[in-house]
Amino acid sequence: MPWCPKCRNEYREGFTVCADCGVELVDVLGEEVAEKEVFFTVPRVEAERILEYFEASDVQGVELEDNEEGSTDLLCDTKKRKEIMFVLRTYLEERKKEQEAFMAAQNAPEEARVLDENNAPDESAAPEKPLKAFVSSKTKADDAKNSAIALFLIGIAGLIFEALVVFHVLPLTINGVGGIVIYAFMGCVFLGLVIASIFSFATAKRLNTAIVEEDDLTEDILKFCREEVVPTAKKMIPDSDTEGDETNYFARMDFMKSAIKRDPRFSHLDISVIDGLLDENYHKLFS
Repeated sequence: MPWCPKCRNEYREGFTVCADCGVELVDVLGEEVAEKEVFFTVPRVEAERILEYFEASDVQGVELEDNEEGSTDLLCDTKKRKEIMFVLRTYLEERKKEQEAFMAAQNAPEEARVLDENNAPDESAAPEKPLKAFVSSKTKADDAKNSAIALFLIGIAGLIFEALVVFHVLPLTINGVGGIVIYAFMGCVFLGLVIASIFSFATAKRLNTAIVEEDDLTEDILKFCREEVVPTAKKMIPDSDTEGDETNYFARMDFMKSAIKRDPRFSHLDISVIDGLLDENYHKLFS
């Protein structure tokens, strides 16, 4: 009796083609070969982590295969796709919970992070370095420029006021040694403000040079995110009607920061720099 090698249905004599699959029938049905299909694509490190999760969950039929784009495809047996996708969703939910726990630990008071269950100091736990807020060079340059202008105006105004008093234009003359001391002290203060304004202008000028380098680095990071990280993040952490955007935000931010730190071009950057940059451009990247 002829058989279909694809759907493995048996036919009566005289049939040569499967009515359902359109393939030629065979007389002997060989050993069934499982068909594989790509169900997920992520960077190699994340793919290995997902594979370990499947193995720990005793789910078979998942394989890894590097693609031409530099990432890794996860393949599964087509007949087990439903089961595998269910386990994958569970994995992604656990990843989100890990991110929430991480953020909660970052926001917790320092002493709470180093206490054990008995409320005693844990000598083996080293206090984490607090995450500093990222301030761009442009913001620093604007602050330095505004400070320089304010210091210069106050200093010049003070010197003019003192000159008017000394030359008796204003009726506020203070005679004697006390007057000399007061005038000298005020002059030093106002002159110091003018000098400080000059240093602030110099700082603003130096930061203007750093802005160009920072803008180039920012563009490289955003280009890397748009082309390689964001598409994967959308697949791993898709939008959901049952979960808030805040959960997706933290999970995606954690994934992007990890991907950026793994890239040799950006591994030297402080995490606060990456965090500030991604937070500022998050909606642009995912809009």
